[in-house]
Amino acid sequence: MTGFGEGSAENQRLEVAVTLRTVNHRFLDLSVRMPEDYRALEPELAQKIRDALARGRVELRLSIRPLGTREVEISVDEEVAARYVEASNRLAEREGVSRSLSSGDLLRLPEVISVQAGAGAITKADRETVGRAVDQAIEHVLATRSCEGADLADVLRRILVELGQVVSELAQSSSELQRVLYQKTRRRIEELTTDAGLDEARLAQEIALLVDRADVREEIDRLNVHVERFRSLLDAPDPVGKQLDFLAQEILRELNTVGAKCRNSEAIQWVLDGKVRCEQLREQVQNVE
Repeated sequence: MTGFGEGSAENQRLEVAVTLRTVNHRFLDLSVRMPEDYRALEPELAQKIRDALARGRVELRLSIRPLGTREVEISVDEEVAARYVEASNRLAEREGVSRSLSSGDLLRLPEVISVQAGAGAITKADRETVGRAVDQAIEHVLATRSCEGADLADVLRRILVELGQVVSELAQSSSELQRVLYQKTRRRIEELTTDAGLDEARLAQEIALLVDRADVREEIDRLNVHVERFRSLLDAPDPVGKQLDFLAQEILRELNTVGAKCRNSEAIQWVLDGKVRCEQLREQVQNVE
């Protein structure tokens, strides 16, 4: 499900801003972008996301601005500087140049000086401040996803009503199908055989087998169970996206079985309508956590 959230917090040392974006994805795919100086916080921040979200492609952006004086460390590689001086002296002797390198010249040369400006050690207060900002962003994301989820649940319920009507029509046509199949099969066999060669007991047995193969009552019962289970999961407080995805696949499987058994055009048309509704379910379920 899609969602967006922001959070911010600060203490005496730093100011934190967080943005959290989520889009549809079958599993939880988390990306964290944050300053390298605070990369040690990534595992606990990632765990916060996993505790709150079960599915989706999630991008967490963490911006930290230090407040007050920054800790800066300057180091000089004296060995490299000495090598520069030696090289300068050799060149001066060979070319007759009298000028020597000044300290300012040396500091401008590559790899002589290095500057490291970091945040220093991450304190407990820093962790708590970053955590508060991330919690705010998560709260906002959950709120937006909740609104979208309510709208999506209404769409799924509408599709389930249509699918339930399809199953009801299939149930009514299945009993009529067995009667018609019995009559057609008997009439056809009577046309192909003589009265002397017609064994009523054997005929009844063969027709019963054909009718049994076309019996879809078990599939209809399972379809009703799957539809009701799907409907009940829409009101569940926990993440149910994967369960709904599985149920949609089971509904499609039962419809395929019914379609293979049915031999009249009316039932086949209802099966096709049911498959359309089932595909709509499967597409929408990908957006459900």
